[in-house]
Amino acid sequence: MRIGLGIIMLYDAITRFGLLRVFYTDDGASPRGVYLGGALKYQSLFSISGSYAWAVMLLTIHLVLALLFTIGYRTRIVSILLAASWWSLINRNPTLSHGGNTLVVWMLIWSICVPLNVVASADAFTARARPRGRRVASLGTLAMLLQLAFMYWGAFAVKTNADWRSDFSAVYYFLNSHLATPLGYVLGQSPLLTQILTVGSLALELFGPFFVLLTFSMPRTRTAIVVAFMLFHIGLVATMYVGTFSAICIVAWFIYLPTAVWDALSEKAIARSVIRGWNAFLASIARFVENMRLIPVRSISPGPQTQFGQGVIGVMLIYACIVNFVAYLPTPIARAAGPLARLPKLKQSWGMMDVPWRHFHLVSLQAELVDGSVHAIKSSDAPDGSFDLTLPVVEKPEEYWKWSVWRAQTTWLVAYRTSLFMGAIEKHPDSIIAYCDYHRRKWNQFHPQPSQQVKSVRAYAEIHATKGPGGAPNMAVQSGRQLLYTWPPSATANTAGR
Repeated sequence: MRIGLGIIMLYDAITRFGLLRVFYTDDGASPRGVYLGGALKYQSLFSISGSYAWAVMLLTIHLVLALLFTIGYRTRIVSILLAASWWSLINRNPTLSHGGNTLVVWMLIWSICVPLNVVASADAFTARARPRGRRVASLGTLAMLLQLAFMYWGAFAVKTNADWRSDFSAVYYFLNSHLATPLGYVLGQSPLLTQILTVGSLALELFGPFFVLLTFSMPRTRTAIVVAFMLFHIGLVATMYVGTFSAICIVAWFIYLPTAVWDALSEKAIARSVIRGWNAFLASIARFVENMRLIPVRSISPGPQTQFGQGVIGVMLIYACIVNFVAYLPTPIARAAGPLARLPKLKQSWGMMDVPWRHFHLVSLQAELVDGSVHAIKSSDAPDGSFDLTLPVVEKPEEYWKWSVWRAQTTWLVAYRTSLFMGAIEKHPDSIIAYCDYHRRKWNQFHPQPSQQVKSVRAYAEIHATKGPGGAPNMAVQSGRQLLYTWPPSATANTAGR
């Protein structure tokens, strides 16, 4: 699991470098004031500075930590630092993260109590003492197993509306929304198939974790359940923009695979070649660590050995159990829980895909210039590509589900644009204000003539209602253009009707 998570984190960090200037600096579309207000400014190192150089330095450190975690050098210390780095990165711009990133944070926290470096690591090559058994049973391993189950139970608990629980149309609406890939859109045209997928998703999220926890003495059954979850996530990433979420979940399920499965896989010829190559690479890393005296690990323990350490793990596990249980209780019962219901969640919240989108929407910008002309802002208006990450690739739903568009989209961009729309309609306009200001500043930079400077900017939601299964009319959403925000605010009254 360590190597798999490490590779995913390396990929994630490398791809985020292309997002830094637009989404992680004060000169971009998401300055610090948008997401780092109040107590959150103390939970992210990005709050120290909004410069591009600072963002590059922090992400470079994050990348190095992910590399050290992957090769297994000083694994426990690196896990602590990497969890802190992830916490900081998520808080800086939560719209560019997903539930999988939060799961990684807690898996890293629990991994401090688990010997992830006992095999296939640089630490294993330098250590002189390590656990003898092939299996480790501790509060740390229990916490990791339960953490994965909490995520699925939490995701099930929030799916309470009729689309999920009565008419089973949730997957249909998701696969006909801006979250669907071209393949997902094709599958979404079958109401019967989407109903089956909706029921199957609910059943897997509710019952799958229960049965996998109860079948440790039944390796074949447990393996079958793990494979079912892996196939579920492969289908998810093929049909929806979920980014690295599916890959993270697939790797996390490795901890449930029985020892016999790993033994069988390691006997395959290709696996033996990969293992030999990886061990040779780690041996060279270990020699370098020894020669350069880079504080090599000499002992690998199964987890904290003191009563205090065990007590801390126990308290953390109890906290996680309480928070995940109380969070999804009916409101009257939750009130009866008193202070337990008011415990901080600390990223133990797993409400994902709870409300299906019954419409396709895009956010568009219209600028009124000093000379009185009105211009719809396009990505081509910024020659340096500044608008490529912020403006939609296409404007009509029928153009969206094409393979050329799919290649140009990323989960981050789809999620970011969605957050703009949601923030505006939920009366949290900070993100849409920063979005309009960013495009105004960039437009003025590339159009320096006084007559071409921006006088006002209007942000619209272009809403296209999705027909119900079988072509039934959608009574919940009305198609059309909705004004989200006008800059400057004083111009709203004059421009709302345009």
